[in-house]
Amino acid sequence: MNNYARWILFSVFCIWITACSDSTPNPASQGTSAIPTPFIQEQSSQVIFATMEDRLKHTDIVIIGRPVGEKGIINGARDVSDLTKTDPDMFGILQVYEVEVIRYIKGEGANSLFVVQHQGTVFLNTQELSESAIEAARERENVIPLAINERYVMFLAFSEFAYEGYPTEQLVGGVGHPWLFRINELDCVQAEDVDSFWLLNYFPPQTLEGFIQWVENPALYVGSFPYPAPEVEDQCIIDSLSKPYP
Repeated sequence: MNNYARWILFSVFCIWITACSDSTPNPASQGTSAIPTPFIQEQSSQVIFATMEDRLKHTDIVIIGRPVGEKGIINGARDVSDLTKTDPDMFGILQVYEVEVIRYIKGEGANSLFVVQHQGTVFLNTQELSESAIEAARERENVIPLAINERYVMFLAFSEFAYEGYPTEQLVGGVGHPWLFRINELDCVQAEDVDSFWLLNYFPPQTLEGFIQWVENPALYVGSFPYPAPEVEDQCIIDSLSKPYP
């Protein structure tokens, strides 16, 4: 994959990212078959993966990690004529989190990473980059910020560029959707999303052990669940999970 296409997947090309809708429609409602296509390219440009195999093809590393601190924000919007420069008319809000790596499920790297999460875009040609403009953009994006000291499974790709002193070997971001899965106190894994109902057909809640086995052997489960569905323990059925957001 060339740098240009890779960086779009890394969700830093905010010219396209800002077109993303607040919620993602259910692929089943759009006439897709019971066996989904490897990934679905929405009109908004958000790449949605419907199988673990294709989820992994676009991922450098998969980790179990714990955010331990919220760092600053960096501008992820790129100048289309020179990707090493920021866009003069946009500020793509990339919130940086310092994440302690508990385990690498796929790949290897440092013991701590700087994980960026796209949280909105401010259009500089119509307003100044103020705290109120940043907060308004975050509200429009309707994302769930990473929770400090919670555990997650994260599907990540390394940055091609060094931003504001963050080393490329530690600067990573989520690729496509879903890339972030929360692990609760019962060791159950569920995709983190504000509109996650359709995700249950493709990435249903399951035990952490079962999820790790799925990453290590992605052909275990293929297609829309529950045909077939992974075996889950009672504490991981959907009615027993506490929601990760209000």
